[in-house]
Amino acid sequence: MKKRRGLRLLLSYIRRYKKYIVVPTVFGAASALLSVGFSLLLRALINGAVSGVAPKALLMLGAWVLLAIVLQTLLSAASEWMGAKLRISVTNEIKADMFSKISGAEYRAQGAFHSGDLMTRIGRDVPHVTSFLLDALPLMFTLSVQFLASLIVLFMLDRIMCTIALAAGPLLLLMSVFFGRKIRGLQKNVMKKEGEQTGFLQEALQNMTLIRAFSMQGHHEKKLYALQEEYKEAVLARTKVSLLSKCMLGLLSWAAYIAAFSWAVFRLYNKTIGFGDVTAFLQLSAGVRDPLTGMAPIYAAMLTALTSIERMEEILLLEEEEKGKKPTDGTFLQIRGENLYFSYTPEKPVLDNLSFCIQKGTFLGICGPSGQGKTTLLYLLLGLLKPQRGTLVWEGEQSIPISAATRSLFSYVPQGNTLFSGTVRENVLFGEEKTEKEIEAALSCACALDFVKKLPQGVDTVIGEKGVGLSEGQAQRIAIARAILRGKDILLLDEAASALDEATEKALVQNIKAYYKEKTVIWITHRKSIAALCDAVLEV
Repeated sequence: MKKRRGLRLLLSYIRRYKKYIVVPTVFGAASALLSVGFSLLLRALINGAVSGVAPKALLMLGAWVLLAIVLQTLLSAASEWMGAKLRISVTNEIKADMFSKISGAEYRAQGAFHSGDLMTRIGRDVPHVTSFLLDALPLMFTLSVQFLASLIVLFMLDRIMCTIALAAGPLLLLMSVFFGRKIRGLQKNVMKKEGEQTGFLQEALQNMTLIRAFSMQGHHEKKLYALQEEYKEAVLARTKVSLLSKCMLGLLSWAAYIAAFSWAVFRLYNKTIGFGDVTAFLQLSAGVRDPLTGMAPIYAAMLTALTSIERMEEILLLEEEEKGKKPTDGTFLQIRGENLYFSYTPEKPVLDNLSFCIQKGTFLGICGPSGQGKTTLLYLLLGLLKPQRGTLVWEGEQSIPISAATRSLFSYVPQGNTLFSGTVRENVLFGEEKTEKEIEAALSCACALDFVKKLPQGVDTVIGEKGVGLSEGQAQRIAIARAILRGKDILLLDEAASALDEATEKALVQNIKAYYKEKTVIWITHRKSIAALCDAVLEV
C-alpha cells in the first residue's frame, strides 16, 4: 500500500513537471539520433578512404563528421545547461512545498518528527526525486531512442550482428531488476542513518554551551562516532551490492562486446565487409547494448526516488491544522474557557476542567508549579493545540472558537532564546514593515533601547544564531520588543523575564502595563514580584 501511494505521488510529479521533463528528453533523443548518424558517416568515410573514392567526396564526408561532432557537443552543453536550470527550479519548488506543509501541519503531528530528520528529508530526499524526474527519466527515453535507432540500422546492415547485440539484453534487464531491489532497501537504511546523524549533530551544535559546561564533549564525541559507524556500515553495505551489480553487468556487457567484435573480425577476414563496417558495427552494437546496461542505474534511481518519495509523503500527508474562522470586525472583549481538558497521554491530564474569563485590558498572571500546563494553555490560546474537551472562544461582536485563524490576533514571547542570525533590526521587525520611530518605541518598552544603541552598529548590529553576541537577558528583551512591535490586542509572555535582574524586570512590567493599558497581557511567571503587579492571577 505504501509503495503504491509513493508511486502515485511520483506519477503526480511527472504529470506536474511534464513540460520540464520534455526539454532534456528532446535534447537527449536528438543526441542519440546524431550518434547513430555519426556511426554511419564514420563508416562511409573509412570505407571511402580504403576504397579510394575521390578526395572531394572524402572531404565532404569529413565535414559532415565534424559537423555531427560539433552538433553533439552543442546539444550536450545545451542539455546540461537547461537541465541545471530546470533541476534547481523544480528542487526549490518541491522544497518550498515541503516547508509549507510542515509549517501548516497540525502542531503535534509535525512535532513527532525530529528537526534533523525533517532537514534530511527536505535537503536530501527532494534532490533524489528531482534527479529522477529531470535526469533519469529523460535518460530512459534517450536510451530507448538510441536502442531503437541502433537496432533498426544494425538490423538493416547485419542481422546476425543485431542478434548478437540483443542476446545479452534479457539477462541484463533481469540482473538490473534483481540488484535494484536489493539496493533500494539498503538505500532506505542509509537515509535513516543519515537522518539520525544529522539530528544528533544539529542538537549538539545548538546546545554546545551546555555540553561544554558539563564537560561532556567526550561523551558526545563517542555518541557521534557510534552514529557515524552505523552510517558507514549502511553505506558500505549498499556500496558492496552496487559494486557487485556493476561488476556483473560490466562482465556481461564485455562478453557481448567480444562476441560482436569477433563476428566483425570474422566477416572482415572473409572480406565480406570493410573497415568502416567494423567501426559502425561496434558502435551500433554498443548503441543496442549500452542502453540495456544503462537501464540498471535508471532503475536504481527510480527505486531511490520511490524510497525518498515515501519519506517525503510522510510529511506531505501530515494532517493540516484547522484554519477556523477569524473575526470580521476585530473587536475584542474577552477570552473565555470553560471546562478545558487536555492531555498528552491518556493517564495524565495536563489541564482538567479548567475555566476562566480574561477580559480586555486585563494584566493576567498565570502561575503554578512546573509541568502543570501553563505553556500548554498558551498553546491552546494560540490555536497550536485544541482542547480535547471544553470550549475556548475569542469574544467580541462575535463569539469565535480559538483556532489557527485567531492566532494573528496575538503577540507571543516564548520561553528561551528565540532570536535568529541577522541584525537586531531584522529580529525585531520579523517581517513587519515599521518605521524607525516604532522600532525605537518597541525597544524602549522592552527596556532594550539603551543597550541596543551601545552596540557597534546599533539596531543594524549583526548577531549570531540564537543571539550570539548578546546576553540571555538582552536576547529576551529583543524578543519582547519583537512581540510588542506587532501591536496586537493580546500579548502572551512565557517566562519572558527569567534572565532579567529585579530592577529591569520591574521597569519592564511597568512599561508593558503602560504600553498595553487598553490591551490584554497574559504572563506566565514563577516570580511573585511579577504576579504582585498583575491585575489578576490564574492558578494552573
